[in-house]
Amino acid sequence: MRTFAKALALVLFLSGIALNEGQMAQYEKAVAAIPDVEEIIVYVGATGTKYHRENCRTLRNGAYPMPLRDALNEGREPCKVCEPSV
Repeated sequence: MRTFAKALALVLFLSGIALNEGQMAQYEKAVAAIPDVEEIIVYVGATGTKYHRENCRTLRNGAYPMPLRDALNEGREPCKVCEPSV
């Protein structure tokens, strides 16, 4: 995530939007609090195109955990019922 923060700061700088030291520290703190996509686990069913929270009422037997990154790579979208935060 630190690489992303540095890249965003560079983009902002190059576009003429400069962050002062305090803003940059606040931004880096916020970015550090965001979990890495590879660490987020969602739940998917054998069929369907959505990913879910573990306790979603629409999941049936046979649901299994998967890293969010993999669910997104498969083209899955967030469930509208349980609304996973990502």
